[in-house]
Amino acid sequence: MYLYGAGGHAKVIMGILSRMNEKVYAIFDDDTSITDVLGCPVLHVEKNGGTVDYQYWKQSYAEKNSREIPGPI
Repeated sequence: MYLYGAGGHAKVIMGILSRMNEKVYAIFDDDTSITDVLGCPVLHVEKNGGTVDYQYWKQSYAEKNSREIPGPI
């Protein structure tokens, strides 16, 4: 599961998903000062019409952190 928005509601949603045994692999947010929410990496998105290029951010994260983000793609 991936979330968009690393604010307070993300923590609530992550808590609910955790109780449902669902894993949050990453959170997308445009605030570059947030790097992590409850141990979950935050990927920073540029404002480009509201779209997120998942493959680009997956590769970018892997390069910056020496590990890949698992996921459906």
